[in-house]
Amino acid sequence: MLSAIAHRGVDGARLCVDGHTALGYQSFWTTPEEVNEYQPLTDTSNQLSIVFDGRLDNRATLLKQLQNGDASLAHCSDATLVLSAYQHWGERCPEHFLGSFAFLIYDHKTNKGFCARDPMGSRTLFYHDRGKTLLVASEECALLAHPDISDALNNDRLASYFALQPPAMGDTFFKNIVELLPAHSLSFAGEHSTLTGYWSPKLHTLSPDLGNKAYAEQFLEILNLSVEARMRSITPVGAMLSGGMDSSPVAALAAKKLKAKDQTLRTYSWVFDELSACDERSYIDACNQYFNSEATHIKGDDCWPYHYPNEWPFNPNTPESNIFRHLKHRLYIASSANGSRVLLSGASGDLYYTGIDHWLVSNLRHQGIRTTLKAAHGIYQQWGLMALCRAMVRATGLRRPRITRHNAYSWMTSSSSHTAAAIRDAAIEPQDALRPAQQQQLLGSYTANGVSRESYHAYKAGIDVRDPFLDLRLVEFMLSVPDHQLFGPDGFKQIVRNATKGLLPEAVRLRPPNSSLEPLARKGFEQLDRSRVCGSSSLTQDILASHINMDWLGNIIDNGPTSEQDMLAFWQIYSFELWMSQRDIPL
Repeated sequence: MLSAIAHRGVDGARLCVDGHTALGYQSFWTTPEEVNEYQPLTDTSNQLSIVFDGRLDNRATLLKQLQNGDASLAHCSDATLVLSAYQHWGERCPEHFLGSFAFLIYDHKTNKGFCARDPMGSRTLFYHDRGKTLLVASEECALLAHPDISDALNNDRLASYFALQPPAMGDTFFKNIVELLPAHSLSFAGEHSTLTGYWSPKLHTLSPDLGNKAYAEQFLEILNLSVEARMRSITPVGAMLSGGMDSSPVAALAAKKLKAKDQTLRTYSWVFDELSACDERSYIDACNQYFNSEATHIKGDDCWPYHYPNEWPFNPNTPESNIFRHLKHRLYIASSANGSRVLLSGASGDLYYTGIDHWLVSNLRHQGIRTTLKAAHGIYQQWGLMALCRAMVRATGLRRPRITRHNAYSWMTSSSSHTAAAIRDAAIEPQDALRPAQQQQLLGSYTANGVSRESYHAYKAGIDVRDPFLDLRLVEFMLSVPDHQLFGPDGFKQIVRNATKGLLPEAVRLRPPNSSLEPLARKGFEQLDRSRVCGSSSLTQDILASHINMDWLGNIIDNGPTSEQDMLAFWQIYSFELWMSQRDIPL
């Protein structure tokens, strides 16, 4: 099991066995306190052992609460700090942590265990409960290496995958493996285990009279703290930079902190010489010049989705949903080759702007009619009259915003479509949320599933990706702000645009929406020999036949896609076939 996740252990591995209990760990050091630490760690006096993956961002607060005259804790690792917190607070200790973490603690005296995962799901845990035996691991492939766990596929997870929607909470592609939910803990003793939720978002009470400046200042203060917390590293910190309104503020704040130490930020961006519609170089270069950063450009013209199928990065845990995986893979490799183990990302920033149904009323109430008209004109210019009409109907504010349900699964069989719809509709809509769709996307399975997929590839390249937009403090603040701070006269991300005056070049701060990578996807589809699709094993063909409308697929193969949704649905099918063929490779 431990060797199945060797890609996580560039700094070595260790296994400890005590009777019927075995704890193993693959070491990947990124913070100064953990260098030369080999887990599992054991407190022999209390007979407690821990394996811990992650990073605590509130060390100073925890040390103040836990030291109690013990100066040895001052420079201890995060794993040691978690063990100390468990001895102090017991199973309520995760409530006191801020950061990205997943851990398991075992009490050798009582033969009881306890594991937990952070609220945003930034670190992963999976388990298989067999009653008398509980198996827990950071990735599914480690559990699949156990001889008693079947690799039979989960039909429900396949349905949600082909439907282009996130899975049911806890679902994996394997029938016998469950994902520990974010913000949950699992305690176990003997044949009994208990799953407990320990956190729910606490919305800020914000004065309705707060102006744009006050909102912007609060946002920037929290984002700054989040970036700073994620820069604790033993290697030079890198940052992914697209020139957009998520990665650029993160890079700007990181560059500012490094400049104060006479250090330079390293940025990594993909650029396109041939596909100019995909190229963001003008914004990327403007940022790098403004930040005085050390820039690395990754050429992306040949990174179309179906290129180099024999070199496609294989993830044993899941088919690849990211149609642009080649781009990410090259960026990780470049960062690792440049000596960075920590890479800052703004990838989750877009999640804050889902479900802004009441922007019209919010802008009228707080910004006035002139500003509201400017925002409406921006929608018209960007997306046309029909988009403006739909937005205004949704934005009347006459009803509580709800999560939109789409019923069109034209590429799927009737039975699989019904399964996917049932999974989607069973998702619990957040109560008392200002924007239910926003909260569900941030705190539901969408974000956690994305982390699970991405972490495998990042660790394989020797990279720890850290996303400041997944900071709990920032999430709770952004769930609380009114709609007009998210969408206003400058378009989406109004609060970020207001907060970054002087921090970003004006051409970037007031830029239009990001360029689309759709031309790269279309190039891939044009280059693909579509006749080879569905040329896989009989097992794979049987699975596809139970989920995919073969008439639809035949039409796509013959005539090509007519929409972006068609392209993505076709990609899921192609990627699943590729994954099934790669799974023949021993784990």
